[in-house]
Amino acid sequence: MMKSYMLAIASGILFWLGFAGFLHPALSWFALVPLLFALEKKTPKTSLLLGWLAGLTAHMIAYYWILHTLRVFGELNLAASSFVHLLLCLEQSLQFGAFALFLSWMRRHSTKPDMSSLRRQGSHEIPAFAGMTQQSLLFLVPVAWVASEFLWPQLFPSYFGNSQFEWIPFIQIADITGILGLSAVLALVNAAIFLFLQHFFRTKKFLWKPLVIAFGIVSVVLGYGYFRLPMIQKEIAAAPTLSVGMAQTNIGMKERFDDPQGAYHRYLSMSHHLQERGVSLMVWPETALLDPSLREEEKKIPEGLFEGIQTPLLFGAHVERQTKVKHHEYNAAVLMNADRSIAGIYRKQKLLAFGDYIPLGTRFPILYEWIPNTGRFEPGDSDMPIVWNGISFGMSICYEDILPRLVRRGMKYAPDLFVNLTNDSWFGDTREPMIHLALATFRSVEQRRALVRSTNTGISAFVDPTGKIVARTEQYQPALLIHRVPLLKGKTFYMMFGDWIGYLSLALFVYFLIRRKRSSYQ
Repeated sequence: MMKSYMLAIASGILFWLGFAGFLHPALSWFALVPLLFALEKKTPKTSLLLGWLAGLTAHMIAYYWILHTLRVFGELNLAASSFVHLLLCLEQSLQFGAFALFLSWMRRHSTKPDMSSLRRQGSHEIPAFAGMTQQSLLFLVPVAWVASEFLWPQLFPSYFGNSQFEWIPFIQIADITGILGLSAVLALVNAAIFLFLQHFFRTKKFLWKPLVIAFGIVSVVLGYGYFRLPMIQKEIAAAPTLSVGMAQTNIGMKERFDDPQGAYHRYLSMSHHLQERGVSLMVWPETALLDPSLREEEKKIPEGLFEGIQTPLLFGAHVERQTKVKHHEYNAAVLMNADRSIAGIYRKQKLLAFGDYIPLGTRFPILYEWIPNTGRFEPGDSDMPIVWNGISFGMSICYEDILPRLVRRGMKYAPDLFVNLTNDSWFGDTREPMIHLALATFRSVEQRRALVRSTNTGISAFVDPTGKIVARTEQYQPALLIHRVPLLKGKTFYMMFGDWIGYLSLALFVYFLIRRKRSSYQ
């Protein structure tokens, strides 16, 4: 059993090294292979634990930046922050456990095993791989993986396919399948390599069929990418553009809390430089304006703010609204016209736990005393874009840009581009800003829209509709970034039909469960 544990841990390490932001994407193509060997002849319960161990290994290392957030902004000591980090990773890594469990359930009954042999061994459970054919396992692995990614809720959602964000031809098929389709291809290739190695270790002979099938599917995906890329690039070249400038001040959360006016004046100074360069729109990041808060009912920006700014400005701010019964506060994006009137407001819909609010904090207010740097925002209830000068901006704040279903929901209004305002200084000078950017690039491919991504400490970037990062800043460096952003129209297959790959995998999973119940092994 110790060998199985080590194999699961090895899979977790490979998954971590291959994931987006860790610079070794080739490892993702065989990251699950050790885990699949570990799952051989294991019961569902053991499979769940081994999968969970693999996921826990990957997440404990890859999510190391959570410790910084908990210690610096949560003001927790090392023991408390390590405990919270462990709890978070245990929840996130259960997706791996669900994958292993789903795979175990399905393959146990894909064919009928030799029960007399099992009974002679004293087993009352059907182990994984019992009676499994090569063809069925090759396709059950991606079904189980995609079903687990589709179903399992995560605080920081990520997908296997995110690891390939820099392989631009490969990711183009996301406009049909979404990110789940890319995860499915990766899982299938892992299954093919596992079957090849398993057969060789047992017989010393080569089993080429799974590899040929996997190679064929990857070739189709790449063929689609190379076919589609020139078409999108032609659309980009012919599309109208908007000159956008972003100010990255390199002022983190602690500096802004300590000196909000100093931070504001730094943004103001850098924006004057953008104005001199003749940009049509300037963008500041999430909560760039901490003080004062803006009142939702106001139609113009208060006097005294944004001195000398004569260019439309899209910025992050605290927005307040007072009703007869309650005071509301939102993490919002506000677009100011050149005449200082407010063109539109977007209120963040998916709040980040322990950043925007504390779960159960309204019921137990003392929690805000224990974690004083947490916001008390309420979620917005509209995904309508901000419209300015005939241009429609699909908005997102913070990690909303890594939520494919949320972004797709806003596409019913057919925005011309995406704008994301982010504050990644919560996580320090770590890998997190690169991971966040990498995950966000897939929204551009899925919907074929450019992405403007403004952050306070990096990484600010422009992403074109092929998912390519065409311009970016460095982390923790002040910078001005200017680019002409293409404004595309049209719909994609994914935009219209969403995560059909996820629903298909779920349907196949349910089919195998039903088949399992109907099977008799007496």
